[in-house]
This record gives sequence, C-alpha cells and structure tokens, in this order.
Amino acid sequence: MIVDVCASRGCWMYIAGDKPFQKLRFKVTDGDMVFPMTARGKMATVEGILQKFVLSKEDVIARKKHHAEETGEAFDPATVTSGETFYQLRGLGAEIPDL
Repeated sequence: MIVDVCASRGCWMYIAGDKPFQKLRFKVTDGDMVFPMTARGKMATVEGILQKFVLSKEDVIARKKHHAEETGEAFDPATVTSGETFYQLRGLGAEIPDL
C-alpha cells in the first residue's frame, strides 16, 4: 500500500512493509513517472533495483532539510547526531490499478 507521495514532483512514494511502521521509498528520476497525491492509500505493484545509501551526518542534515522544504514540515539540524544508512528502490516500473 502507498503510504506517502512526493507532493512537489510526484517523483517518489513510500510503500508500506509487512510490519507496522515499516516502509520503503520507491524513487524515480524526476519526470520519468509522476505519482499523484491521490495514490496515497492505494495498492501498488512496483519493480526496481534495491540501492543502499550510506550518508554522513552532513548529508543527513541536507537530505532532511530538503525533505522538510518539500513537505512544509519543521526541521531542526541539531536533532541529527550521526550519519545513517537507508535503502530505497530505484524505480523501473509501477502499476497502481485503482487510479
């Protein structure tokens, strides 16, 4: 199930995992595919390549600042105390049947 969508360009969406609070980001190159906000709550079938990202503390701050700007959320850089590792799917294809 799609739990969140990029409100700025529709270039990513978060897909829920099989455990509570688990999700995976599905990201495409801007403009290759556009996911509408109405996709939130819908089921999706996606295909992609799993990527691992290891970020320094500075990279985490920049990434979270960018995300906050896109979503209008508040962000305090002092809340970041270390780097982090995350995974995402580089999107190759997606189908959202109920759109």
